[in-house]
Amino acid sequence: MLRYRSRIVRRIRGKLRAAAITAVDAEDIFSSCARRIDLMVVAQRLPGMSDVDLPNYIFRMAMNVATDRIRAEQRQRRMLHRIGRDPSRSISSAPKSPPRVVQSIMRRLEQDDRHLLQLRLNGLTHARIADLLGLSRAAERARWQRLRRRVRSLLAPAAPEP
Repeated sequence: MLRYRSRIVRRIRGKLRAAAITAVDAEDIFSSCARRIDLMVVAQRLPGMSDVDLPNYIFRMAMNVATDRIRAEQRQRRMLHRIGRDPSRSISSAPKSPPRVVQSIMRRLEQDDRHLLQLRLNGLTHARIADLLGLSRAAERARWQRLRRRVRSLLAPAAPEP
């Protein structure tokens, strides 16, 4: 891994720039790949490869990890857009406290819904959230759909009185 570090990091940075992602660090992605390789070696799951195949395998793994991170940030941007927060600002430069609209919505949601929304805003996938909450994926998705409808109704302007 260390032998190909500079090439891997350079390639990851190029992919991140192409996707206009600023909140993800190429070094962090490289570290994730190194951890995965270490775990595969310990578990004896790393297939036997030649000196030519190993770098290609590592590059593919790094690109997959980078793609996963890019998709997570894009999901988070879409989520922020849906709840009315400006998605054009970089996630990494987002303020520590949520905007007033989000705070107002969070106060009006039940505890379970607040927790689910916070997990999604943190970029977790439906599968990961289902595992964390001890739900089936279908149940988590159903809860998510109900939560989205509830948030939309909270954001909708009140109908004028006749």
